Amino acid sequence: FFNSAIPTINDFGALLDISVNTTDQTIYIPNTSRFANSGYILLGDEIIYYANKLSDRFYNCTRGALGSVAKTHNAGDYLRTYTF
Repeated sequence: FFNSAIPTINDFGALLDISVNTTDQTIYIPNTSRFANSGYILLGDEIIYYANKLSDRFYNCTRGALGSVAKTHNAGDYLRTYTF
């Protein structure tokens, strides 16, 4: 049984395509179409501001935004839109 009214993980976020270290300013995911043109994402407990996006990446990122701490993240880690 499939219930199309129940959102999937992709409705809220995405999985990292490539690991990132604390200074990377580009974040790669399979598809950014569900994300705003610029905004905040939450990756683990790190908040990241992205100024721009392409179909498969966020770039011009500010790591450790809003008082969070920039951290290393592994490919496959989950990220989602962050709102406050």
